[in-house]
Amino acid sequence: MFQGRSFGASGKESPEKAQRFKSSTFAAADKKLRPDYPPEVKEVSHDFAAFLKRKLETQGVSDVSKQVKGLVEKVTIAANNLPLLPSASQDNVDDLSALVQEFYQQLQKRLETKEVYHVLTDEDIKTILDFSEKYAMLCCYKLLFCPHSTNDEEKDLELQNRIRFDVAVFL
Repeated sequence: MFQGRSFGASGKESPEKAQRFKSSTFAAADKKLRPDYPPEVKEVSHDFAAFLKRKLETQGVSDVSKQVKGLVEKVTIAANNLPLLPSASQDNVDDLSALVQEFYQQLQKRLETKEVYHVLTDEDIKTILDFSEKYAMLCCYKLLFCPHSTNDEEKDLELQNRIRFDVAVFL
């Protein structure tokens, strides 16, 4: 994932430090991706890490990685703790949505104000936010769009079965 480019824009980092970094943060994330993540997560993770490496020094890459992984963990925990009550599901979905939106606002502010990110252009910040959203949404898709707290999946399957039955009746 991190091949072919030395770490850090300043060139101050030793090859040993760069090698240690290769085996941490994003590189290790690819190997530890949860099996229930869609296969696209690995590709997005690779592209995201490559972009960050081109733009930031090790500290910035690690910080963005930590922030995004933290969001995925928070969403996973929140989604897994949703009650199974259908009446509460809309409020819970709204809470999850607010959690994610707050993260994006905080990450943008962090990228605009922290010294470690001073080299980023507005376009770079937008790209990091886009990658963050894509990575998080791919990792959390099933939890966010098919949560166990709703019976949307059951309703969808029931609707599919009715459509199949209606098609069979009309044929």
